Amino acid sequence: ENATERRDFPVENLPKSVQIVLRRLEEDGQEAWCVGGCVRDSLLGRTPEDWDVTTSALPEQIMELFGAQARPTGLQHGTVSVTLEGETVEVTTFRVDGTYHDHRRPDQVTFTRSLEEDLCRRDFTINAMALNLRGELRDPFCGQSDLAAGVLRCVGEPERRFEEDALRILRAVRFAAVYGLTIQPETAAAMERTAPFLKWVSAERILSECDRIVTAPYAAATLAAYCSIWFRLFPEMQPLQGFQQQHPRHAHDVWEHSLLALSHSDQQDTVLCWAALLHDIGKPSCFHRDAAGIGHFYGHPAESAALAKQICKRLKMDRKRTDAIVALITAHEVQLLPQRSYLLRMLRKYGAIQAKRLLTLRKADLQAQVPAYAEQDLQKLEQMQQLLQELLQEQACFQLKDLAIRGNDLLAMGIPKGVLIGKLLQDALEQVIRGKLPNERETLLQWVQERWNRRKQHQNPTD
Repeated sequence: ENATERRDFPVENLPKSVQIVLRRLEEDGQEAWCVGGCVRDSLLGRTPEDWDVTTSALPEQIMELFGAQARPTGLQHGTVSVTLEGETVEVTTFRVDGTYHDHRRPDQVTFTRSLEEDLCRRDFTINAMALNLRGELRDPFCGQSDLAAGVLRCVGEPERRFEEDALRILRAVRFAAVYGLTIQPETAAAMERTAPFLKWVSAERILSECDRIVTAPYAAATLAAYCSIWFRLFPEMQPLQGFQQQHPRHAHDVWEHSLLALSHSDQQDTVLCWAALLHDIGKPSCFHRDAAGIGHFYGHPAESAALAKQICKRLKMDRKRTDAIVALITAHEVQLLPQRSYLLRMLRKYGAIQAKRLLTLRKADLQAQVPAYAEQDLQKLEQMQQLLQELLQEQACFQLKDLAIRGNDLLAMGIPKGVLIGKLLQDALEQVIRGKLPNERETLLQWVQERWNRRKQHQNPTD
């Protein structure tokens, strides 16, 4: 039913730029509606990331109406970007999509004068709603009621929607993970049947969706519910499901444990979330049962890191992020030692950001274990996190740039330029980290001078 409902929607909450775009188009005799994700998020009381407008105006009419404020960013699909009040609004002509041969983009589009025809081509009912300046909601597919019921459902025939654009399969998982939705059974079944078409989607687009999935509030529950889609992308993870750890510390199989660790991670940090999800991926190949029947996974951090590196490379993840994820997984069983010198060495090795991530990952790993076994370790870990924060607040010295002396100071002593300068500075830093020396210029210079003098005497015993 093509229902137009009048809502008590506070139109004044629309950004000023969006109001101007809608008003100008209507004054020009055109239909103009906010559409898609911005309407969905507004109905949920969220602040939309961006605003899209759909209109009966043709692209050339939009360009003429907004002049220098408009630029063509997708004319073949009817899209013009309009920049007003320092914000950019995507304005797209009502359209009907043609056939899809690459399972990603329509071969051609046809412009239409019908908003309902435009909404028919959209992926999910919650994204097929439109809102105008008077607060009228056009919702022909009952997206509002689906949103209220927490259901994700395709517009029209699900299998056709996913055959058109296979990326929609991952978008469905992402919407479920972000909004805590349950995918309607018919839609979920169509996702399974069309999952082979994901091979048509570029690694970059898959990575973009997966980043948003693993950092979503309901990521763990969603990946548990729709793991078959995830395992198609990452077959390395499938052996984790049902793999019992046979250890009193673990009440869950490796897949469940990994999802629990993910749920305890910082959702603002994609590096940490990926590390949590992949930190035990190497366990099945490292399993060993001792004489008492207890399971062990010797060497699994290195094996997990190697598999994680393969996955990151396949996703075409950038080198910096890949290296950070691999480093965290390699060291995720870091020793629990709440001591100043130990934490300073950790900071020296990993830097502040990675050191904090490493402790957070260790904590997430412990929180996914049997509480009775993990309690004491968690207490130590909290002490470490607190001490680490104190060290950072006091700007403790843990790297050469923090040291009170520089290479030029050593050159001024007569120490020859070369590797010895760096070695002496590193040795001085180690003394400061161990608490043997204060980070004070004169004290450090005196210590270096004594070391240099002893070295010269050793090299010239007759002097």
